[in-house]
Amino acid sequence: MIRAFGAAVLLGLLPLSAPATGEPGSPPPVLDRAPDPTASAVVDRTVRDPDLQESSGLAASPSRPGILWTHNDSGNSPTLYAVDRDGAVVARVAVRGVPATDWEAIGSWRDERGRGLIAIADIGDNAAARPRIEIDVIAEPARLGTSTVTPLRRIQLRYPDGVSADAEAILIDPRTSRMYLVTKGLLRSRVFAVPAAVQPGADAGSVPAQVVSAVLEPVGAVGVQLVTDGTVLPTGHVLLRTYGSLVLLAPLDGEVRPLASVALPAQRQGESLATDGGSIYLGSEGKASQILRMAMPATFTRAMSPATPAAGPGPAGGPTPAASAAGEGSGAVGDERSLLAGLLRPSLLTFLGVGGLALGVLILLRRGRRRL
Repeated sequence: MIRAFGAAVLLGLLPLSAPATGEPGSPPPVLDRAPDPTASAVVDRTVRDPDLQESSGLAASPSRPGILWTHNDSGNSPTLYAVDRDGAVVARVAVRGVPATDWEAIGSWRDERGRGLIAIADIGDNAAARPRIEIDVIAEPARLGTSTVTPLRRIQLRYPDGVSADAEAILIDPRTSRMYLVTKGLLRSRVFAVPAAVQPGADAGSVPAQVVSAVLEPVGAVGVQLVTDGTVLPTGHVLLRTYGSLVLLAPLDGEVRPLASVALPAQRQGESLATDGGSIYLGSEGKASQILRMAMPATFTRAMSPATPAAGPGPAGGPTPAASAAGEGSGAVGDERSLLAGLLRPSLLTFLGVGGLALGVLILLRRGRRRL
């Protein structure tokens, strides 16, 4: 009971309320208000295929309007599924020679040659114990149906200083093709960039299953909890989803900066997120899972207007990976400082006091029952 109470306190005590700061060691930037009312959405399609019951990632096809790519969670075969507007699986693509330890997300884009590419993020790590994670990049099949492909590139990655983390979101900036990962933190989410040197370029695919290794580069952190997926809009603005909200970030051209958020409609186990540049799609795990479709929230449109101040660009159209306003250290020390800073928020202390009082009452009641 105490463990459950503590978890409830931690999950309920993290309102998006503290202002962003630029001082090292300060809390990660968060929104200064609660989410807007729940965004409206409609059921876009229902996936009834018996082979697809743990849909975890979601990405719009870069070349076929209406097609969404998805995959199952860990414990399943390394297979991608293409789902049409009727919810039917119209393609099954087995990916050869990859470990598929814990597939959690996928992203899609067109490279400088116009090729449609799909990145599969094998980045799940519930125990935070994996020595390395992997992103596998494939070319989108020219034809739908059943096929087997070999990755154009396997990118094996480590977090800085050997620290492990659980992550469920991959971001691919369509303006630059730069890839990012977002961790699934209880108190905050960290953003890491895949080094440009190992990103798939024009040469990708010249050597089948080319394997490269690199250390992720810290970009920043934001006070958004339990991020389960993310995507990047054509403007470079970032969407992150949690189990109950959708958060808009400024383009990753400088600091990691939240702009607005909305509450999401209830889903059985809503985890995945995708956009085709117009609509937003929300996926869920489970049998006969529904994929919801929603328009861009009006608050997001206003926040993305040119009048909204934007961070300055980094070199080569991307951010300069560095310690951010969140005190983004590469190892555990940075995490502990951010955790401490988060715990010192006034709103958090107030709620902790109330929680402690409630816990004391429960203990007294329990002792009274024993005496009786």
